[in-house]
Amino acid sequence: NPEAEEVCATAWDDDCDGWANDLDPEGPVDGEVWYWDNDQDGWGDPADPRRVCDSPPEDVVDDASDCEPETQSEPCGWKEVEVGRLIACALNHNTSITCWGVASEGSSTSFADAYAGGDFGVGWVDLDVDDNQAVMCALDEQGSVTCWGVGGFGPDAVPGDTSGYEQVAVKSKIVCARAGTTVDCWTTSGSVAWTPPAMTHVECGASRCMGIDATTGQVVGQFGAGGSMGEDLVDLGVGQWWACALASDGSSQCSCVSGSCSPTPPPGGLSSLDLAYDHGAGLTEDGACVSWGSNVRNCPTDVVEPLRQATVTWNGGVVVIDANGELHCSGGAEGWAQEDCPL
Repeated sequence: NPEAEEVCATAWDDDCDGWANDLDPEGPVDGEVWYWDNDQDGWGDPADPRRVCDSPPEDVVDDASDCEPETQSEPCGWKEVEVGRLIACALNHNTSITCWGVASEGSSTSFADAYAGGDFGVGWVDLDVDDNQAVMCALDEQGSVTCWGVGGFGPDAVPGDTSGYEQVAVKSKIVCARAGTTVDCWTTSGSVAWTPPAMTHVECGASRCMGIDATTGQVVGQFGAGGSMGEDLVDLGVGQWWACALASDGSSQCSCVSGSCSPTPPPGGLSSLDLAYDHGAGLTEDGACVSWGSNVRNCPTDVVEPLRQATVTWNGGVVVIDANGELHCSGGAEGWAQEDCPL
């Protein structure tokens, strides 16, 4: 029947165009959707879908976030978001940074206007935001660190030669940056703040910086309080009094790192996690958002999965980047409201 639709439920040519099921140029209407990756960069062209019943053909992917389908590029939209009590900042695929929130405690001036004249420029590849203060540090394409914010942060807060870094982390008056497994940490005056061992990952919370030891695979802390959180760790979250580490099998363990606390462990089967104060958020292996702990909000709804990232604010708000590169906020923080969250 030429008026019929091609479907996977039958083995014949439903619409009489000479091609059945996966061979049909338009594809079966109930087939799984894939997208042609013409430039082989891992992201598919949203304007060029392909529906199939069985195994997908070569050169297709299930991610339709390539906004430059003819040239190898980053996925469209937002790549990374970091949130704190007073500010939040996000890195776009075009290497620009957008921040929202206030310049300091009790201020009505925006952070971006106060410290960057409203424009942080382009060429950025990584960033981090202080959980508690209006401070943001970013890495450029050469791996050099630049910081903005209160408490002495600015160009003078970074030692002269900081090129070659791959990750940056910041907390009140301390910046840590990682190049391979080498981590350097310094204060706003440029002095050494911590000399950690070789680490595969570094993370800073409100009270301390911690990392994953490259030799033992265990957590090490700035003040010697890493806790026993297992081995073969792949991700780390640091809150106000506690930290949680994620193992390669999706299991996680938590430990107090300051005083006494009763950390709420995250659910199992996670692929990433983030902590702030005494709550957390993360992604499952399927790219769904979960949140846990005291005073935390539910994850944003009406999002396109699998999500790229989930993070949590000091005040319990949850912010995610969905499969289309869009930002979604569930709640805000003291320095910014949910409606300030850009799309």
